[in-house]
Amino acid sequence: MAQQPHPPTPGAPVLSTQGRINPSALSAAVFAALSVVFLPLAWVLGAAAVLTARRARTEITRTGDRGEALASIALATGWATIVIVTVIYAGVLLSAAF
Repeated sequence: MAQQPHPPTPGAPVLSTQGRINPSALSAAVFAALSVVFLPLAWVLGAAAVLTARRARTEITRTGDRGEALASIALATGWATIVIVTVIYAGVLLSAAF
């Protein structure tokens, strides 16, 4: 005899298994992580992270996929690595000039 599933308790949190993590958000997170690890390539990898994170956020809004936080973190990390490496390279160039 098979048991019938219990109806959800009113007011109880419901765990959703629907939706998938947006592939662009995952790609942006990978680019952002690589931009932190490989600082000489931070401009290229950071730019890739920023561009794919922006695309992911647009797709997430349109499709309802999960991954908004992942895309936001990748966006912030991509910009941060671009800025940090720019400041480091500018400091090195200025110190070499004087």
